[in-house]
Amino acid sequence: MSKQLLLYLIIIIGILGSVSKANAAKVIHDDLSAATNPTQHVRYFEDTASIFTYEQILALDTSEFTTTSSTSLNFVRSKSKFWVVFDIENRTDEKLTLLVKNPLINYLNAYVIDEKGKINTITTGGYTPYATRSFATSQFSFDLGLHPAKVILETNTMTDFYFPMSIMGREILIETLHHTDLLNGFLVGILVGLFFYNLFLFISIRDKSSFWYLVYVFCLALILLRIRGIGFEILWPEAPYMNGGTSIPFALLLISSSVFTNYFLEVKTYSRFLSVYLWLHTAFSCGLLVYAVLFSEYLTANIFLYFQGTLLGFSELLIAAYVWYRGNKIAPYFIFAWGFAIIFAPITTAATNGLLSGSFITLNLSQILYSLKVILMSNVLGFKYNFFKKDALAKAEENRKILENQNVILEKKVAERTNELEASNSQLEQVNQMKDRIFAIIGHDLRKPVVAFNGISETINYLVKKEDYSTLQQLGAEIEKDGFTLQKLTDNLLNWALMQRDVMPYNPKEVNLSEKAEEIILIFEKVARDKNIGLLNKIPKGMRVFVDPNALLTILMNLVDNALKYTPVGGLVELGAVSEAEGVKILVSDTGVGMSEEQMRDIFLLQKDKSQKGTGGEKGTGLGLHLVNELVKLNKGVIKADSRRGEGTAFEVLLPVKNLEVA
Repeated sequence: MSKQLLLYLIIIIGILGSVSKANAAKVIHDDLSAATNPTQHVRYFEDTASIFTYEQILALDTSEFTTTSSTSLNFVRSKSKFWVVFDIENRTDEKLTLLVKNPLINYLNAYVIDEKGKINTITTGGYTPYATRSFATSQFSFDLGLHPAKVILETNTMTDFYFPMSIMGREILIETLHHTDLLNGFLVGILVGLFFYNLFLFISIRDKSSFWYLVYVFCLALILLRIRGIGFEILWPEAPYMNGGTSIPFALLLISSSVFTNYFLEVKTYSRFLSVYLWLHTAFSCGLLVYAVLFSEYLTANIFLYFQGTLLGFSELLIAAYVWYRGNKIAPYFIFAWGFAIIFAPITTAATNGLLSGSFITLNLSQILYSLKVILMSNVLGFKYNFFKKDALAKAEENRKILENQNVILEKKVAERTNELEASNSQLEQVNQMKDRIFAIIGHDLRKPVVAFNGISETINYLVKKEDYSTLQQLGAEIEKDGFTLQKLTDNLLNWALMQRDVMPYNPKEVNLSEKAEEIILIFEKVARDKNIGLLNKIPKGMRVFVDPNALLTILMNLVDNALKYTPVGGLVELGAVSEAEGVKILVSDTGVGMSEEQMRDIFLLQKDKSQKGTGGEKGTGLGLHLVNELVKLNKGVIKADSRRGEGTAFEVLLPVKNLEVA
């Protein structure tokens, strides 16, 4: 009986083994509008001794390979060489490209066999000169041709060994690389900008914690440049040896993190034991750094650094909580800024180690959150020194005056240059006038509320200590008002900048006009209530227009903001709409001060000193109506205005109800 049972077990194990070693199905690509993930159809072979050649792999029986049912291929951290093989059939009329989105792979060779048996060998990877890549991008791409039959990939790396693959046509490839480059630029831009911000902060105050935070940001930028492949793409394209791993900057990152936490939170003041604990972390990181440099054991060092980094991150949060309990007033801000990346970093660590699916979110979440952490912590540093350092405030004021003088000199030079070109090019004159107006908005209207916030924490602290809650309440109202003004102006400036570069997003669709109007009512409800102005939505429910939703919000926000600004106390602002043969006419009317015929002639032009103050002393920039006019044109609409002095103003915006290009 026992022999029969043993025989059954052997048969079952054999069946399961044959299933796991079964041939993967052929990869079929038949959609030019999407990418194909071949992972579930591949088979791979682990060459632990790194001795197999391409010819030997091609001669192996398929039973020697392992298949996978996962949508992402992950070899964790391994020193082995891996051979990834899959059969493919292209059912489109366009050449295909294989994209491997992991810039950390050191060696990556591709052998593409077409239907006629012709072999195309492509060599790339982080240890291969950047100029050999078929596309100038941080990712790895391979031209599969029009009729590929089999693809064999030879790969090896000393770092994170996840292997995300996609097969696509050229158009989708360019779009994918564009999105990747946008994310790379966003993340690196944040870190580079904040590095120089913190460099300026350190030069200004010469504080230990600011120095170590500067080192932290620098190391984080180096790591991000490496793991996103941007460093190889931009900084060292002719130096592949720089791609040896992230162990060295990672160790320096942990060293600077532990030292920064020690100094910034003044841990020794509250607990000598916790301070020593952080110094032990520093010493351990130094040991791993020396180990990685002397023995080039980047893989082993990285494993220890990941575990130590996780332990250190949570330890720093607990230490911050303790010193907060002991009375450190800056600790809660540290916890808020530090906590995002520390809590969610294990998600990316788990994804790169094969414990989670390697999706876009899991592989990029910690990098995005670490960038957010740097932004928040930089603000916390600024807050700390605004709160505690009188000399830093004095230096900041001195720098502000220098900047003002430089702006005056710059404006003078711009004006002189503009006068020289006026006679030769009238169109250039109009562009320069628009530029001068934007500079004025940035230098005055945008800078004014920002300057108003300078030193606000000291003022609030002083009023709280004096228990002057009446003045504090007034100050709060002013802060809210300036903040709302700053947000509106910033949004308009950003939208204007996008329009100038012809990159303004335009994604029109059917939009419920009444619902969008209700959103505007909610946004300006408090402004209207403060001025005792009636704000009514008379747009019929269910009325729709074909427009970009964000553009519609910007149009309505600027028109309603203008109406409220120039309507006196007790007045009325109404939103209405009527259907016409050409589309839907949106009406925004008020009972305000109105405009003269001279003002009406250039109402949509961005000109200096065009705006007048509102009934509550509000300052206008003229940018809003100019932006509204451009957005209406972008959405294939028409805008008109009717106004008389003392009788109010009415704006009419005619927008289409269907796609005019299709029609």
